[in-house]
Amino acid sequence: MKKRKYSGEFKSEAIKMALESNEPYANTAKKLGISKSLLYSWMKSENQPEEIKGVMANYKVLLEENKKLKKQLAKSKQIEEILKKAAAYFAKEA
Repeated sequence: MKKRKYSGEFKSEAIKMALESNEPYANTAKKLGISKSLLYSWMKSENQPEEIKGVMANYKVLLEENKKLKKQLAKSKQIEEILKKAAAYFAKEA
């Protein structure tokens, strides 16, 4: 079987497409006609163009921010539940 070679531009566009899509990376790879392991290896490659390194760095920052916001939301929901219970308790006494 002949090994296919892909241009740097194709790799860059594939990585961008995977990162910007709301689909699993495997679906993006399938649409492009490549294996998901190949797409993953391109994403982890140290020889990525600077543009892609910036996108990957931004993606990691967004993931961290998303994780932080999820924690804040969970805490806010707990506080909301406590306040609802307190309001119901004090409404009974009034």
